[in-house]
Amino acid sequence: MSKFTGLFCLTLVIMALVGCATTKITSDYDPNINFLKYKTFDWLADVDKVESTNGVDNTLVTKRVKRIVNQELGYKGYQLDTSSPSFRVSYHISVREREYGIDRDYGCFYHGHRGHHNYHHFGYPYSGGYRRYVYDETAITIDVIDVETKELVWRGWTYERSYGPYLSEATTRKVVRKILSKFPPHHPEIR
Repeated sequence: MSKFTGLFCLTLVIMALVGCATTKITSDYDPNINFLKYKTFDWLADVDKVESTNGVDNTLVTKRVKRIVNQELGYKGYQLDTSSPSFRVSYHISVREREYGIDRDYGCFYHGHRGHHNYHHFGYPYSGGYRRYVYDETAITIDVIDVETKELVWRGWTYERSYGPYLSEATTRKVVRKILSKFPPHHPEIR
């Protein structure tokens, strides 16, 4: 029984780590748009949008996001063209405080006794109480706006656990790359 309990708890820990390691990317687009017509892009004016619950505005993040989006779109064959773009790019980053709790009454670390013998090893339940954890969640959204219609034609976004609005170079690159992996949307007429 003790080996089974240990294996069960190890499985839960591995599942939790794998769950935390994945970043879910979501996107939406207008299915009536022919994305093959887009060849050039520019940034929407006043795109510097970094907000947080504590009012921090980080221009380093703004520069980093723009540079990485430019690179990633360039890798996909799109050219930055400020004079006659076929689409404009915008982004938004918001940071908010989140929390979660763990009820340790049914945890994997047990303590207890049976009869008149005390046992201090794996396998007997104990009450460990409730633990509250607070962290920042950063939402990153990238928008594509058609120049002719001035309408949103594609949006990609994700939520990432973070430490305020200070996204590192590596994290920003990973997240932007994953979001833009959904652009252009994959349907039969595109690529």
